[in-house]
Amino acid sequence: MRPFSLLLWFVAGALPALVANVSDLAAEFRSGQTFITWRQADEPHQRFDIHRNGEKLATVGAHTAINVMAVVDRMKLSNTRAPDVYELPERRTFVIREGAPPLALDQGLFVHTAKTQEEAEYAVTLSGEALTDETPRVRVRERVEFPQAVRQNDTDFVHWTDHIGTPLYPAMSSVPSVPYNFRVRAPQGSGPFPLIGFLHGALMDFTKTQIGGEAEAGAVRIALDSPIVRGEIAGLEGERWAAGAWYGYNENWGTDRPEESGRVVDYVARRVLWTLDWAEKNYPIDSDRVSLRGGSMGGIGSLVIGLLHPERFAAIHAHIPPLRMSSRAAPGGFLAMMMPIIPADFVGQLEASNELPYLLITAGRTDQIVGWPDKLEFAQALREEKRAFTLYWDLRNHDGTFSAEPPANLSGPAVRWGRNPGWPEMSVVTFSRKQSFPAFDAFSLDNDPGTVNFATRPNQRPAWDTPGAGDFVGSFNGALDWDRDTIVDRPDRWEITLRLQSFAPAERATVNVTPRRLQQLRPQSGDAFLYEWRNGDVVKNGETIADEHGLVTIRSVPVTRDGVRLTLQRR
Repeated sequence: MRPFSLLLWFVAGALPALVANVSDLAAEFRSGQTFITWRQADEPHQRFDIHRNGEKLATVGAHTAINVMAVVDRMKLSNTRAPDVYELPERRTFVIREGAPPLALDQGLFVHTAKTQEEAEYAVTLSGEALTDETPRVRVRERVEFPQAVRQNDTDFVHWTDHIGTPLYPAMSSVPSVPYNFRVRAPQGSGPFPLIGFLHGALMDFTKTQIGGEAEAGAVRIALDSPIVRGEIAGLEGERWAAGAWYGYNENWGTDRPEESGRVVDYVARRVLWTLDWAEKNYPIDSDRVSLRGGSMGGIGSLVIGLLHPERFAAIHAHIPPLRMSSRAAPGGFLAMMMPIIPADFVGQLEASNELPYLLITAGRTDQIVGWPDKLEFAQALREEKRAFTLYWDLRNHDGTFSAEPPANLSGPAVRWGRNPGWPEMSVVTFSRKQSFPAFDAFSLDNDPGTVNFATRPNQRPAWDTPGAGDFVGSFNGALDWDRDTIVDRPDRWEITLRLQSFAPAERATVNVTPRRLQQLRPQSGDAFLYEWRNGDVVKNGETIADEHGLVTIRSVPVTRDGVRLTLQRR
């Protein structure tokens, strides 16, 4: 980690406690933010006004030193029903300067993000009390800088967001000084390394996020946090936390303005992007190999952020994501904030020239929580638009397991993709923004997804032998791969070696291939191209024309386990 720049430190601890319940006021500025602390009486429901240059800046509660979201079990909290309240397993306080001890439980904390270069004066009073000549104050010189997250322990960091933002730190919450945790796992060495952001599911948290397997161990991995908090916490009754899934929430949340007059702002998506920026400034990252992975709420969050900001990412992997919002979802409600776009509709409206990351989706045919038909709808939209993707499916339910009696004709485990060595999912670390990839269609070894929906309650699930059941374990494009190291992408030529995965059920297959995310070859509508595929001594030549969108498709390309070299040459 790069050290923070400590610019100025003022302490008013020597001043008498002339304002009831507030003493030992201090302010420390570094990396674009001022950390204001004070001592407060042990009255859990009292509130404090933060003043800057004589004007009230914010009102905060008495728990601001406690890192609530680092210790709360959100699932247990959500299952705690009134009149019961949830007891925090520990009251862990924030570290606000790396290497310093955590704050004391009787301290308060407010973090202000500097908007200008100036000297500022801060004061803290009990809420509603006016400033007087005797109110302790501290002065500190501020300037706009890129804020640094503060290390809490070997793996975890916290940063405090702002509601206005600066060119270096966008508004990432509707109110100021909101703390967010994230966890970093980084490999040893000088890099540059791929970077993966991991987004957890609803009622989960950054401490429980599964951050990849062996294939991802060589990447810098960040488990981000987006709290969904339901229930009352002992000592913090009445406190609320904004829930915006992985997109955002109402700009008037937590303010004195009515939410009915506010709009949903992408605060959370901005925070994800900023955290990735922070990682690139603090670790040796290959900025062209940045990806997102997530499950459930984090799955749709990864897709939404990837689709809205495709230029930032090499690949996206969404596990068990909901892909179409329920018709019962209230406009402006949580589901609408979780899914501001419907991926299938969004892809269908994109200009063909707007390139996307490679999209990977893993789904379960018995997942009654998020459903199954919307995955096929999305796959169809991607095919129609000649987008590059892979869809994996098996019989997993939403928690990734399968405990029912399996179909009699199923050979092998019911939950297979990414769990069995012989059935690997493609890893996001194999992609780069600076490298083209193939979009596949009409792959002759694609499995049959069926027409029967098994993603229902177990007591309502159709029989396994219902006509139209299809394949219980399968994929679209999952048995295909290509050599990354030998791709040729020049203004007049594109070459790639395609091959079948080891688990492919046949030695030979055919597929339509459309180059996407081309780096130098730039086809225009009507351009003519010669193609050649070579499989050992077998060679075939042909000609194809770029379509009205400038996309070039080579049809019925043979693919084998040993590999077939495909060449596209501008005529």
